[in-house]
Amino acid sequence: MQSKDLEVAAIFCSDLHLSLNPPIYRSKEPDWFAAMSRPLCELRRLQIKHHCPVICCGDVFDKWKAEPELINFAIAQLPKQFYTIAGQHDLPNHCVEDIHKSALSTLCLAGVACIFNTLNYYPFAPDFILKSAHYGQKLIEASNHKESPINIGVIHQYNWIPQHGHQKAKDKYKVTSRRKEFKKYDYVFCGDNHIPFYTPLKWKHHIRMFVNCGAMMIRKSDDKFTPTFWLLVSYNNKQGRTFRIVPYKINIKHDVYWNNPKVKEKEQEPSIDDLAKFRQELEKLGESGQDVVAGVKAYVAGLPNVSSRTVNFIEKVLYECQNQ
Repeated sequence: MQSKDLEVAAIFCSDLHLSLNPPIYRSKEPDWFAAMSRPLCELRRLQIKHHCPVICCGDVFDKWKAEPELINFAIAQLPKQFYTIAGQHDLPNHCVEDIHKSALSTLCLAGVACIFNTLNYYPFAPDFILKSAHYGQKLIEASNHKESPINIGVIHQYNWIPQHGHQKAKDKYKVTSRRKEFKKYDYVFCGDNHIPFYTPLKWKHHIRMFVNCGAMMIRKSDDKFTPTFWLLVSYNNKQGRTFRIVPYKINIKHDVYWNNPKVKEKEQEPSIDDLAKFRQELEKLGESGQDVVAGVKAYVAGLPNVSSRTVNFIEKVLYECQNQ
């Protein structure tokens, strides 16, 4: 098959988790915004090259109440024809009814993103019909549409397969051919589980495909995967229009990570009560919380061996102080 015969119908991604500050594991990045822009730049190049929609399976932002600086960054960096559903990180209190309060809704009002209405089908003629479900919603059964070759479902829900899932994940979210909600979909694209994978679903004589898009960036030390975008490719053969999935591995060679081999991987984070008490003590040190923040940051930066747990603890507290 000649490459010129292939057409990219859509590009799928998930879990961008755009954030004003880097997670601890990426705290050594010289410029966090530049680090986030690298994979987004790849995504824009792909979209421009193939002139197709980009469809995100949720969690565009790491927090629903994103800061203006971060929202401006997203407006400048997201590709054109960007469609998305809402993940739990995009929703106030994980509540889809409050989506109008979110930074994701701001992107929609700015004309940068289109948030899917889960009550509607979206025809991306002539290639496919799409149905979606925000976090916490159930994907309804697909309908038969003669005007389009395939049905696609887009969801944000923790799904897993044995080699790519949390050991405490619920059995009902294990990806198998018995999942009736996927029955009439040719492809299901999913977000939430940050590990990218895809697996076939067999229904009688038909083979469907489940694609877990995974996270756009490595954010934690236990993220042992290569971030991936997913291209839905179509081409003509004797049977007519045929589709297949092509994974696109995101370039991570310029990423900078922080790791302390003396620190155990599984450490319990400080509780909310602990953070609140520590913040109160910081505020007692002076009238200006910003002076305290600057002093503590400078002190921590000069320490040679600080555990990831300690740094995480302090950064959370300082973030709360700065945003009071």
